[in-house]
Amino acid sequence: MSEQGNATRSAALGRWRALELRGEDARLWLHRVLSNDVRKLHPGDGAWNLVLDDRGRIQALGLLLCEDEQRFALWSDEGQRDAWRAKLEFFLFAERVELRDDDARAALELAGEGVDAALQRLLGAELPARTGAQVEGRIGGVPVRVVRDGRGRTPRFLVLATRDELAPLATALESAGLGARSDARLALLRLRDGIPSYGADLADGVRPAEAGLSYAFDLDKGCYPGQETVARMDTYGGPPRRLFGLELALEAPVPAPGTPLLRAGENVGRSGSCVRDEEAGCQRALVLVAKKAWREGSELELGNGARGTLRELPFAAPQR
Repeated sequence: MSEQGNATRSAALGRWRALELRGEDARLWLHRVLSNDVRKLHPGDGAWNLVLDDRGRIQALGLLLCEDEQRFALWSDEGQRDAWRAKLEFFLFAERVELRDDDARAALELAGEGVDAALQRLLGAELPARTGAQVEGRIGGVPVRVVRDGRGRTPRFLVLATRDELAPLATALESAGLGARSDARLALLRLRDGIPSYGADLADGVRPAEAGLSYAFDLDKGCYPGQETVARMDTYGGPPRRLFGLELALEAPVPAPGTPLLRAGENVGRSGSCVRDEEAGCQRALVLVAKKAWREGSELELGNGARGTLRELPFAAPQR
């Protein structure tokens, strides 16, 4: 593989980081602080979780894996680990819980049609069906854990291994046609599925229901920071704004995250992630839209002069 190919592969491997949480009080403390039900997780289970502020606004998003009864690993990408640590330490008082950066392990993100079947052949074992569930095995002689991401319609997984064995693991995956996707390809697959990025799409006080993150919070688990706002939004008519897709022409100027979204000159939202979809002949963006402008197929303008068509998520699959 070329030097440039190795750099691309390392970048894909390097985004995900783990924060280890261990101790006698870890499970109940995490259950009180996070948005999903941690008490029901058994070793080998996992669930997407959020930490919210007291007004229900998203502060961080990650996949919590249960290692054993007193040890958990919180995996996140886009440099969120420091944010997770800071937010969780804020809630840590006298509880017997230790937070530690886990730099011995790394995660390779794999996504795309056929990834599940190819991984299953490599492992010689059936892949887990539930979000966050894991299976252990070997790929190219390297001990790994394969975790189902569970978001969106496209099969997507994290392959966990020790950082020292990333190179032989990546080589084995490459040989099987499962090389690390470029950041651009992963972003495109994510946007097609309507999965928001933490940095571009979940900033500026976004709440879980607005971003379609029903898999990351539990309405029945009881109190946690921001829970009252989450419950109230569910009870009284849903969110005042929510995530949509926007299709733009390939030649349109690319909107930066936060670009105003306009209808007849009135501000009705803002843009988030945007990628080129050459196969579909358009650009695809995620946009946060006020309720008064929720109409599939309507034409909206962006503050940079581009115009686009509003689409429900996930985006329709490209015609082949």
